[in-house]
Amino acid sequence: MGNSEKCAEAMQKVITEILEKFAYMFVDPLKLEAIPQTGNDFICARMTFGGDQKGCLTLLVPRPASQAITANILGLEEGDEFIKDHLEDGMKELLNIMGAHILTEVVGEHVNLNINIPQVEPFTDEDWKLLVASGQAVAVLGDSHPIVVQMSMD
Repeated sequence: MGNSEKCAEAMQKVITEILEKFAYMFVDPLKLEAIPQTGNDFICARMTFGGDQKGCLTLLVPRPASQAITANILGLEEGDEFIKDHLEDGMKELLNIMGAHILTEVVGEHVNLNINIPQVEPFTDEDWKLLVASGQAVAVLGDSHPIVVQMSMD
């Protein structure tokens, strides 16, 4: 098994564990090719890191799933106005937790890393095509919603 396969396997494991334990979602593996390439309304959170290893982690979550995840994280009802107003914050927190676990799993515990605060950014159909072509992303189906994480390292 090559490094990219080990990385994808580690990412898949961490994403599944975090979504199941932290967001209380039922998770199944999903191939990126099974997700439509256009018309997705994803919230895109990105977190860069530097130090001994440099790169970026990207989390894509459909808006309907982000509402359920944020509600589960905070222990509130999905329809709560607070949830609707804080979807992006919920996705940044989810990426923060996932990112720390992914980086520990992939690069190890004894590597000097500076992890930056996650940011929410626009995400277009063209960005989607580039992400799929990169070969650096993994996807899961969380409560019937595609959730995608990409890790690129310099």
